[in-house]
Amino acid sequence: MRPPALPSVAALALLAALQPGSSFASSVEEVSRAVNIQQGNDLANVTAALVPASDCAFVASHADPDGRERRASVSRVTRAFAVSHPAGVSSPGLTGVVSHVRPVLLNYIDEEIFGAMSAAKVTPAPPSSDAEFLRRATLDLTGRIPDPGAVTAFLADPAPDKRSRMVDTLLASDAFVDRWTFYYDELFQNTAFASSGRIFPAGRNVWHAYFQDAVRSRKPWDTMARELIGAVGDTMVVGPADFLARGIQTNGPGQDTLDNLAASTGTIFLGEGAVFCTSCHNGAGHLDSINLWGSTVKRQDFWGVSAFYSRVALARTVNCVLGSVMTQCNHSRPTRPRRWPRGPSSL
Repeated sequence: MRPPALPSVAALALLAALQPGSSFASSVEEVSRAVNIQQGNDLANVTAALVPASDCAFVASHADPDGRERRASVSRVTRAFAVSHPAGVSSPGLTGVVSHVRPVLLNYIDEEIFGAMSAAKVTPAPPSSDAEFLRRATLDLTGRIPDPGAVTAFLADPAPDKRSRMVDTLLASDAFVDRWTFYYDELFQNTAFASSGRIFPAGRNVWHAYFQDAVRSRKPWDTMARELIGAVGDTMVVGPADFLARGIQTNGPGQDTLDNLAASTGTIFLGEGAVFCTSCHNGAGHLDSINLWGSTVKRQDFWGVSAFYSRVALARTVNCVLGSVMTQCNHSRPTRPRRWPRGPSSL
């Protein structure tokens, strides 16, 4: 990990020069000295590294591998900021912003978030204005800004439940389906091009149609995971089968394909991008400073998940009708994959 980025000498000197009674030349000299001292401290932290694992030349980048000291430091700064910004402070210069008020809890998510903030004595930000809410909600759910007509109508609506109704309207819109279909396309690299794992235009289109139907029908995430991991059929016809075809590695042994699929499973379904590292070595001594869960994963754990995909048969054949190559996916028999150590999320 690189040492934390420092402000440029020019920027700090300019800031110092603006202080009353200071000269620009002296400010540059003092700031330069401060930056050099800070860089020296950062280098000292780098050299005070932990002893690496015996099977790797990896060197920890700082003496706080689990980030505990850093998190404690951020917590102290956050508490100090909260104390200096008490409730009831209004911001008259900002349109639509009102004084801090107790938020209305609408669901268990609100209860969890605001309950934790209350326990930590952190005052929540004031409610957004109607214009801010509409812009944020529309961007989040559809990836677009609201059109002028929608803004005018929403701001003129006096109904107290107009925000809830707007969210329902956005969730039911074609724009919402498009936005989150493209999200899945990107997550699963549906449009990525490579000599290995090619799914061809017909496979890309049928996979896109699968995601589109899943979003529109509100298909649960665990159902999608089972359909994709356990897919069977022609990749030109069965969208989920393209997940398996995407993992094909043509320039190596067959085990590379199995490893690709195991890594994709961890990255996409568990949100653990460091899983692929454990295909070559244990996580301990390698991932300690960047991924605490990954540091508990052993090479055998990864191979256990990879072995699940050894029961998947992937055969490339020429599709004369479509004029391209298709992949036929089959599972020899139902099986349960070996579990990784329990992490922050699971299927």
